[in-house]
Amino acid sequence: MIRINYIPFWLTFFLIIGILLGYFTSPPIRWLFLVGLIIFIIILFFYHQNKKKLRPNINFTFSTFFLFILIGIISITIQTNSNNNNYFGKYLKDNNQIILQIEKALKPSNFYQKFEANILQINQQKVIGKVLLNIKRDSTQKNIKVDDIIFTSSEIKKNKAPLNPFQFDYGNYLHKQQIDYQLYTYDQDYLVLDRSIKTIKGLAFIIRDKINKQLINYNFTIDELAVINAILLGQRQDISKDLYKDYQRAGAVHILAVSGLHIGIILLILQFLLKPLERIKNGKIIKLIFLIILLWAYAFLAGFSASVIRAVSMFSAVAFGMFLGKSTQVKNSLVISMFFLLLFHSHFLFDVGFQLSYAAVFSIVIFQPEMSKIIIPKNKVFRYFWQIFTVTLAAQIGVLPLSLYYFHQFPGLFFISSLVIIPLLGIILAFGFIIIFLASFQILPQFVANIYNFVIHTLNNFVEFISLQENFIIQNIFFPLSYLIMMSLLIIVSYNFIRKRTFKSLKLLLIGLISFQIILIYQKWNVQNTNSLIVFHQNKSSLIAKISGNKIALYSCNTINKKQLHYHKNSIRNELGDVNITEHNAIKNIIKFNHEHYLIIDSSAIYLDLEFKPQKVILRQSPKINFERVLIKIKPNLVIIDGSNYKSYVKNWEKSAKILNVKLHYTSDKGAYFLDLN
Repeated sequence: MIRINYIPFWLTFFLIIGILLGYFTSPPIRWLFLVGLIIFIIILFFYHQNKKKLRPNINFTFSTFFLFILIGIISITIQTNSNNNNYFGKYLKDNNQIILQIEKALKPSNFYQKFEANILQINQQKVIGKVLLNIKRDSTQKNIKVDDIIFTSSEIKKNKAPLNPFQFDYGNYLHKQQIDYQLYTYDQDYLVLDRSIKTIKGLAFIIRDKINKQLINYNFTIDELAVINAILLGQRQDISKDLYKDYQRAGAVHILAVSGLHIGIILLILQFLLKPLERIKNGKIIKLIFLIILLWAYAFLAGFSASVIRAVSMFSAVAFGMFLGKSTQVKNSLVISMFFLLLFHSHFLFDVGFQLSYAAVFSIVIFQPEMSKIIIPKNKVFRYFWQIFTVTLAAQIGVLPLSLYYFHQFPGLFFISSLVIIPLLGIILAFGFIIIFLASFQILPQFVANIYNFVIHTLNNFVEFISLQENFIIQNIFFPLSYLIMMSLLIIVSYNFIRKRTFKSLKLLLIGLISFQIILIYQKWNVQNTNSLIVFHQNKSSLIAKISGNKIALYSCNTINKKQLHYHKNSIRNELGDVNITEHNAIKNIIKFNHEHYLIIDSSAIYLDLEFKPQKVILRQSPKINFERVLIKIKPNLVIIDGSNYKSYVKNWEKSAKILNVKLHYTSDKGAYFLDLN
């Protein structure tokens, strides 16, 4: 384990606390610097007061830690584009003339090509900030490249929260990458102004583009070429949805993004190739320098994406720790690399890839050496696969809480996947660079290209086979933030007990187990006491849910998309756990909830001669009614309009409701109607 008295560990810990505080509070920057100056003066005072003592005063220690909390707050505040006076969001008008530069090509959707872009100018005002550019796909699509300068006057929209509860919040995901706006345009509505400006990412794009053009000449198939681009060049936007889903279900999706696993394997390959340098004078230092240079050269080729930067930074630190020669130094180097990454790229903290990468590598460094001692096979082949198994298991222990929290599923055959994929990935990486080098100079023998294509094809087939074993894929796992925190702490105290086996470590383990049990009981009680009514937003359809504890009644109509219905059911299970969902294929005209009556008026337009007074009215299927007469007769305190109604009808209803001062909730604008009585 990392020594508890290791100062960089605590500095990193308090830096993270500061980043979290700064992210969720966004305090004024001028006051932060003033407070920082005061704390720094206090630290100097305590240091001067105690400099002759062997141990620092506790006041000095706490002042230092508070200073690093403040550094974390300042770091994230300064690096947040929206806090800058030149942020483009502060200069938006109804009609905008926008100049932007393409930074990164993203995976396209069914309808749009997607790019990450930097806004350079809005309405003759020089600005900063990032935007997600969506260009409508058509047959005459222009070839947009990284570094292209584009002019457009198309509409720019702020990210919206999801319209339905329990859904993935894509806007929040983009916000963590400092993208708060999206720009939608058509091919004829923008101009490419300049292609001469080159950045490092643009140069890397040109090199990758040339490599791809050469590889195409060697008859690599579409899926295989997409996987080569992902594994070797860090570009996965060309991977098909079906293939990506196969890798996801097999628990191998991480190999499709250049991450710590790739860089770790590359580091081992380079360590082996550069080992002869150790025989010369100062050979170890020369080897270390070459290792770091080659790792960062690969980061350049992969386009300096966030995942590549953090992985190469992390393994540069690992290489330095290996140079120092102790496993403790590797752990300490990892902590230092995390500190500097977060100091200069504070938003990495909220990146799932960053969290998974460091969790996996720390877990491997800490757990794997202990696991490998359990069995020491004499046979070299068995020893090799045992090492792979222990590395995989150690990594899985580290990432398990995060994986369950973010993805709500667990691939039961992950160890089988890893035993096959990790050795295969090593071969693919080692020979892949040779393939790329030979193809770039057009001297790659076709039979070698065919063999390499076959290896990638075999990998894809194996992943597809594993993904089809649905009985081993545990899905819709209920795993809230409290479980994530408690399981992470439980892993730490469990390892501490196994390593030390003292009464104190046993007490910590028992406290951890009891605390986890309390959290489990509380969450179960909380779900049992859930009482909610949801009118979902569904385009051209209707969906209503009544939630009473672990019993959920879903009311839908025959026009609902079955795929969407399945998605909502899975989302509910992810949020509430193992619940009993009953489906009703018809929506009644009256729903009673919490002693209130909800009148549902549909295309049949039946609402007369009611024996009760409904407090709320739900309109669906565009009923042909005199809305003012309905409001006067029923006098509801709220009218809910779902997505199955014509927009022209909704506009007229809004006018009538405004005249009669009746509240409307239109799901297309405000999202699903959610009444939670917890």
